[in-house]
Amino acid sequence: MDYQAAYLAERERRLQAEKLLDEKTREVASSLNMIQYQYRSLANQKKGLELLLNVAQIGELRLDWETVLYVFIEAVGQLFEVDYGLVFMREPGAAAAEPMSSSTISYLPLDNYPDSTLNLLRGDRQFDLSSTVGRKVLEGSQVIQINQDTAGTPQAPAWRLYFPIRKKGEIIAVAEFGISGWKEENATYLTLAMAASASIGVMLERADAHSKLQENFAALKQAHEQLKSAQSQLVQSEKMASIGQLAAGVAHEINNPVGFVISNIDTLQDYLAGILEVCAGYEQYLAVNTTEAPEASAVRQQIAAIKRKHDLAFILDDIEQVVRDSSEGLNRVKDIVLSLKNFARADQGELQPVSVDEIINDALKMIHNELKYHVQLETDLQAPSALLCNAAQLSQVVVNLVINASQAIAERGTIRVETRETESRTQIRIADTGCGIPAEQLSRIFDPFFTTKPVDVGTGLGLSISHGIIEQHGGSISVSSEVGQGTVFSISLPRG
Repeated sequence: MDYQAAYLAERERRLQAEKLLDEKTREVASSLNMIQYQYRSLANQKKGLELLLNVAQIGELRLDWETVLYVFIEAVGQLFEVDYGLVFMREPGAAAAEPMSSSTISYLPLDNYPDSTLNLLRGDRQFDLSSTVGRKVLEGSQVIQINQDTAGTPQAPAWRLYFPIRKKGEIIAVAEFGISGWKEENATYLTLAMAASASIGVMLERADAHSKLQENFAALKQAHEQLKSAQSQLVQSEKMASIGQLAAGVAHEINNPVGFVISNIDTLQDYLAGILEVCAGYEQYLAVNTTEAPEASAVRQQIAAIKRKHDLAFILDDIEQVVRDSSEGLNRVKDIVLSLKNFARADQGELQPVSVDEIINDALKMIHNELKYHVQLETDLQAPSALLCNAAQLSQVVVNLVINASQAIAERGTIRVETRETESRTQIRIADTGCGIPAEQLSRIFDPFFTTKPVDVGTGLGLSISHGIIEQHGGSISVSSEVGQGTVFSISLPRG
């Protein structure tokens, strides 16, 4: 009896153990299936993400259009494990209704294709969006079953995939893929592949936009260069206008010393004639053998008479002064011509270290005659240090402002030019006691072609150009004025 009870108890334990083992086996099998499913799912996701990554890298590499398409069909072909892939492309300029021709872009992953298949794939095929297949593609279908027998072959694929590539809403290319058999995960890949084809279209639009941007930038750069050239010509034209305005005064400034030098040359010629006559007398005297000879006394008397006649003592005393005065006159002409030449030459845009005081002195030399008859010019220049600047441009600013000040003085007045410098700035101040500028016009004083002068006096560009020159130097220019009292222009230039 005890034996039977023990047997039954042992049997029950075995049954329970077998039941538990069966349950655990099923759990392990279920877990294994789940792991395998998750693995396949993750592997499929990985393949899909690799497709998107490849497409994203296309955008970064800025590849050409045909290379982009090849990378795309290769990535999609590997994802779906297709038998072949090829691309139909719209010819440039072709109408949307015209069929697309097959291109040389293809993906042929298999080792062996019959010649008939290769000829079919690489032949002159067309894709017509108005055909039955084309209309399905337009309607959004990507998968089209070709053969009812799903067990297809590379020579006769059961399925074809179509992915249109759109640019600005218009289909410009269609990628076709042939598949012998359909796998479950392909349904998931379709969404990714469609997203990839849409991304290709967006990339093309961006590439076109980038190309257009580059074209616009090149056109803008060219326009900027043309504008710079026009501005340079405008500055030069204004400079020439200033020279024309100064021409009479400069001519007078040159004529005075030139006339003086010519007069001195006439005097020197007279002096030279007298000196030569005295020299001839001395030569005659030296030709006599002895100072005691009767002829020597006569020659000495003749020389003395020549000296009295030409006042040789005065000539010798005066000739040095005449030469010195002539040299000063010619140097004055040289300075005027050099200042005018420096002012008139075309701007090369070069920055060089030059003293602002030196620039102002040269400018005032050139316009001296414009001022001297009705303007008392006062200068207080205390900026001797070199400033990195375009001397020709700053000279033009000074000439323009001083001439404007001169024209604002009707009869008699004063123009005062001052300079100061600190560690960081150089200041220029040009003040006049002229007629002044009305308050309502001050805000427009630097506008191009705005002028307070009468018609045919000036171009209306001088102050605008001066303002631009100062800004190009990183400085600022301001004006204050009171009608009937005068005007002050203040310029501040950085020294760094």
